[in-house]
Amino acid sequence: MEGRYVGIDLGVRSQHRAVVFDGAQQRGKGFSFATSKEGLEKLLSRATEGVDGPVHFVFEPTGLSWVPLSAFVNRSGHRLYMLKSQKASDLRKLLRKHTKSDQIYAGSLARLPQVDPTGVNELSLPSPSQMTLRRVVRRRDRRPGSGCSRCT
Repeated sequence: MEGRYVGIDLGVRSQHRAVVFDGAQQRGKGFSFATSKEGLEKLLSRATEGVDGPVHFVFEPTGLSWVPLSAFVNRSGHRLYMLKSQKASDLRKLLRKHTKSDQIYAGSLARLPQVDPTGVNELSLPSPSQMTLRRVVRRRDRRPGSGCSRCT
């Protein structure tokens, strides 16, 4: 899979970290950005610099911090991919066994669609009512006596 890929390690209490790849080649150094209009515009300008077509943004769902990022990138006409945490963790361990940093993790996310194209799913943003339903179901699933294996 050719094209530009941006791996993003989402931070819940800290800034997000992004790494940009042109195919298999890393483009410049990784960078941090905040979930603000200025931060998201910084991400988009760094990711799309010198590219005419859509850019592929890859991340894993971390709490709800993926929602504003996804909405911003989706409005800009680029492609979003979400993957399960286990796949990203496995690839990071393969690439750098004894090291864990946000930049290495973001780079692993950017490489995953090229290494395992079937391992990522293109994200379609849920509607507000779907997001509400998702939160209600999760909350209900975590209640004691709900039949959840984690709760018993």
